[in-house]
Amino acid sequence: MRTHQCAVYELAIAHTVEEIQKEKSITREEMAAALEMPELEVTAFELGERRLSAGGLLVLLDLFRLSWQDFEKRLKKHIDRARSEIK
Repeated sequence: MRTHQCAVYELAIAHTVEEIQKEKSITREEMAAALEMPELEVTAFELGERRLSAGGLLVLLDLFRLSWQDFEKRLKKHIDRARSEIK
């Protein structure tokens, strides 16, 4: 069973990834290819139905050409939104 805090972080990560994906015009197909998974699994992650592994997140950071530090800064902006959505 996931803790409330884990659920908040997972949703905030999904929101952050979505924001960067749109900003960089990266398709779901490109993300699926980079993660070596079907597009449906990427969709499930975006919807919060599937978790993204730590390795998967690092793969996406490479695809996005983004450092962990930059991702963390962006992630912090989405924590409150995720908290309000999970209540």
